[in-house]
Amino acid sequence: MSLCLTCNNTNDFRTLNSASGKCVPLAGFYESTITPAAPCPTCCATCLSNTQCTSCSAGCFLNLNLSCLTSCPDRSYKNTQNLRCSNCPLDCLTCDSSQNCLSCSPSDFRELSSNRCMPMKGYFNTSKQIAAKCPAICASC
Repeated sequence: MSLCLTCNNTNDFRTLNSASGKCVPLAGFYESTITPAAPCPTCCATCLSNTQCTSCSAGCFLNLNLSCLTSCPDRSYKNTQNLRCSNCPLDCLTCDSSQNCLSCSPSDFRELSSNRCMPMKGYFNTSKQIAAKCPAICASC
């Protein structure tokens, strides 16, 4: 096994890891099969590939599919504690960091009431995202 004495951080975008004696990619780059090291995708601070981020730049949040985004998708919110997109409660389409619903999805048969997405008239809560329809024989349930 050969050890490196120096690395070319200007052209190869690698720096010497003194513990391993190997040239490793600079922050914002990942090890590719070619030289130089390849840049991480936009918004990624560190990454494993051109599609997989391990941490995000300031103002970006790590999504469940390991991409960094400036805004989180529906059913998640910007968690400023861990810089990730965290899941909203099951009933919310959008929520705040206190887990209060900000909006509901009509296709879930829910409407906003006191920071929660409650079942619409003729529907009831289950342990699922979509509210269930009341049986036809019931006036309400």
